[in-house]
Amino acid sequence: MIDDNFFPYFFIFFAIYSIWLLDNKILSILLTVIAVILLLIIELVSLESMAIIGLFSIGCYLYFNKPMPKIGKLFAWVIVFVTGYMMLKHMVPGIQNWRLVDNEEVSANVYNYSLWINIDTALVGLIIFICGLDPITHFKDLKEALWKAKYVFAGAIVVILVTALSLGVVAPDTKLPSLWMLWILTNLTIVCVSEEAFHRFFVLNSIQSAIPDKKIGAPIALVASTTIFTLMHSGPISYLIVVFIAGLFYGYAYQLTKRIEASILLHFLVNLIHFLFFTYPMLRVDYGM
Repeated sequence: MIDDNFFPYFFIFFAIYSIWLLDNKILSILLTVIAVILLLIIELVSLESMAIIGLFSIGCYLYFNKPMPKIGKLFAWVIVFVTGYMMLKHMVPGIQNWRLVDNEEVSANVYNYSLWINIDTALVGLIIFICGLDPITHFKDLKEALWKAKYVFAGAIVVILVTALSLGVVAPDTKLPSLWMLWILTNLTIVCVSEEAFHRFFVLNSIQSAIPDKKIGAPIALVASTTIFTLMHSGPISYLIVVFIAGLFYGYAYQLTKRIEASILLHFLVNLIHFLFFTYPMLRVDYGM
């Protein structure tokens, strides 16, 4: 028997992929509305949480689509940033995310792992894409972006993993856990899409565009957005160092290619290598417990 939770999440996933595969934002909006209605019907979101999600949606629409005075633009930015932060950090009351895997041991000497489908996180990326992003819809364009960023990808994999190993955040552990298909689907579609849409397309872009001198604007925006990205994670300092370094590479891949798909795929590739070839999620000893 299919869990009632399946249906709204199905429409959310379909809405996300329709942006790329069907190049149809109208369909994506329709699917999102259906998903939200279903979430309300089965009481996975409350009217209070819908007010926050609605405010985020309005803020995104105004910020990305409406010419406004600087003060209006700043106000819209603050709305998007605050409500987006709350959604990514699961701080919005009244949202019941779906836990697919509960306390599974993926590697030895690590904390047990739970796999969630987070509707609040998914909606952040989906709404930003609908309101502001023009996705790659032709394989040729994706291939060109990835080729342009090939050295960033190679450098990121080496530097991030060597740093994580040297700091004791992970250890080698080749495996194929039973949850691998669910992990791939949720990590790519929800985690990587939403975090990159928010931190790179929204935060990095907005900081960079606010600095008139483009030569210093790019590095300042890269470091600032990466700092915000890092602060949205939690863990020991060694882990946060790895997150910061990874964020620099993700941001630079986006700056270099001007394509969010490059940073999404780099983010996912790093996560996938971690999941398949190293202890996951993190070594227990690294948390000082």
